[in-house]
Amino acid sequence: MKYQHISLIALCWLLMVPAMGIDTLAVSDSSDFPDKYLHLSFGTGYSSVRDIGTSPLRYQGILVRVNSGYVSENPSRSWGVNGDIFYSAGIAENYYQLNYISGTFNAHYLHTIPIVSLNMLQFQAGGSYSSAFAVTINSSYGNATLNIDFFNAFYISGRVIYPFTRPARTRKIGFIHIRKPQRNYALSYQLDIPLLLINNRPEFSYVLNGLSTDFDIFSGHRFVGGFHLRSNLGLTRYLKNGNAIQIEYIWDVFTTGSRDIYLLETASHTLQFTFYFKLN
Repeated sequence: MKYQHISLIALCWLLMVPAMGIDTLAVSDSSDFPDKYLHLSFGTGYSSVRDIGTSPLRYQGILVRVNSGYVSENPSRSWGVNGDIFYSAGIAENYYQLNYISGTFNAHYLHTIPIVSLNMLQFQAGGSYSSAFAVTINSSYGNATLNIDFFNAFYISGRVIYPFTRPARTRKIGFIHIRKPQRNYALSYQLDIPLLLINNRPEFSYVLNGLSTDFDIFSGHRFVGGFHLRSNLGLTRYLKNGNAIQIEYIWDVFTTGSRDIYLLETASHTLQFTFYFKLN
């Protein structure tokens, strides 16, 4: 992947689309009292991983993602925390397999911008933080099988929300009247643009001689740089009991950039289903 002009592209996105963020649940209540939710997500899709420290090949395959967290929302602001577990099994050259496992803690705070929000369109902007570890396993490379990375990142974040209602209607089929009740939805788009990325990557070619007594696996090359863009498009349906369900498409692209000794590049496309359980 080539990212020579990616920072300029990200800046253009920031100016054109004031819609970035993490959790996509829109506000369904017009009061200032916040709605509080616990959420649980399951997703699957396609991933691509290239880790030069383990192999020059690009590994492509399926991914599985599980996410859980807490979110509090009202018309003026949104904040939340969540944890994400990601697993990818990729194949290269129809033979070699690489396993990529990551765990991430996310936190975000978004505030509504009244000056640009319309009657049916809500704009929010703010910031988010993530702290992650990633484990790369490639059994084809002997004593270079395993690597562990650590990442911390700050983002400029926000989102745009379009709530809408499908009105109640009755349909007649012969002598049977079928009534479809009113349903409330929200369409949302989110984007996170990196502000600061702090990485801890190996300064060696992942050779783990004497791993059982030597913990040099955790001592690596620490640097600031790289690029990480996260995008999310979701549709939420609100239920009568206050809970909600959501389907969303997540696009994620990451590279450690030119300052890394052994370049790491990942990309993923995820279709994710989320269940929101209202607490108040």
